[in-house]
Amino acid sequence: MNVNLNLNLSPEDFAALSRKAEELGVDSIEEVVRRLALTKPEPKPEPEPKPNLDWLQDREPWSPQAHRSRRRCSICSRPGHYASHCPKRGVDNPPKRRACSNCGQSGHNVATCRNDPTPRNERPAPPPPPTPEQVRERFARNLDIRYPSMLPRLGRDTDIDIAADYGISRQRVHQIRNRLGIECSYEPFVFPDEFVPLLGTMPDKLLAARTGVNLSYIRAERKKRGIEAWKYVSPSEEQLRAAANILGVLSDPKVAEVVGVPPQAVFKFRQKYGIKTKVISPKHKDFVRIDYDEVARLFHEGKTDGEIAKAVGGTVGTITGIRNRLRLLRKEQGTPLSDAERGEITRLRGEGHSLSEIARRLSRPHATVAAFVRRSKG
Repeated sequence: MNVNLNLNLSPEDFAALSRKAEELGVDSIEEVVRRLALTKPEPKPEPEPKPNLDWLQDREPWSPQAHRSRRRCSICSRPGHYASHCPKRGVDNPPKRRACSNCGQSGHNVATCRNDPTPRNERPAPPPPPTPEQVRERFARNLDIRYPSMLPRLGRDTDIDIAADYGISRQRVHQIRNRLGIECSYEPFVFPDEFVPLLGTMPDKLLAARTGVNLSYIRAERKKRGIEAWKYVSPSEEQLRAAANILGVLSDPKVAEVVGVPPQAVFKFRQKYGIKTKVISPKHKDFVRIDYDEVARLFHEGKTDGEIAKAVGGTVGTITGIRNRLRLLRKEQGTPLSDAERGEITRLRGEGHSLSEIARRLSRPHATVAAFVRRSKG
């Protein structure tokens, strides 16, 4: 049977049919159309019917209290508890997968449960809530299952001993006792009298290690008796405490010379205890006031820092600091070392003098002398 087809095709459709003819291996467009017409399309799958939930519209929502009172166990199907608290739970009765809290069966939840079509007003009233005694009895039963033989020891032994035997914390044992209403019947710890004189004379941790008493007991006993914690006191501070009558009356360098400690230790001691110095005028024999104008005049005359220190008083370091503060820089600080200076540095270094001493003798910066010594070694 030959059928002539008259087709009005757009360029895009003609190109698509041409590609289809190449795929099928035919020569004419009409043959492609005939083959496509004989091909039956696959039937579309019918949609799954939706469950009819109209009966849920007239159902009143459950309150949380009613839901908890009607929850059912997945092991024994009884209301009032879950499988984790079921007395029949064990190796022979493992818990099932999550079940409906209304009927106890698995595969659905309480929102889609149809096994109890009883109206809400005809359902039995929920059981009354348990009394505190019943709650404690239930907790004691669960405690005996989880921690055997712990219940008779509560209140008789210390919480620390019970916690060590069962591998739990002391706070957990304390919570269990409070929940069961059991008071401590053991005698409290009494701090030994022979250790009382040692409180505050050494660190609490060291005292606990020597006496074998718990660190918390030592801290509590020390606070109860009003004894301050032990603090480290340096030897220089002990010497300054003995010479407290001259602190602030004389200058710090003079006090340091009398006591035999560094001046910085005297300054830190005064700052720590709030002792103000009374050395405020040149009338004190140990007070040296340096005139900046005199330092500048001697500098312009070509005097070294050591000569200026001898003339106006003070140390060489003090004169150097004043000179730097006044921007009085020496010209030789930027010039290289001469042959005589190099020889002098080598001689003084061989005699065992330090770099700072050599720099002061030559009136040269410490870095210049150190760089020359470093290059000489290389």
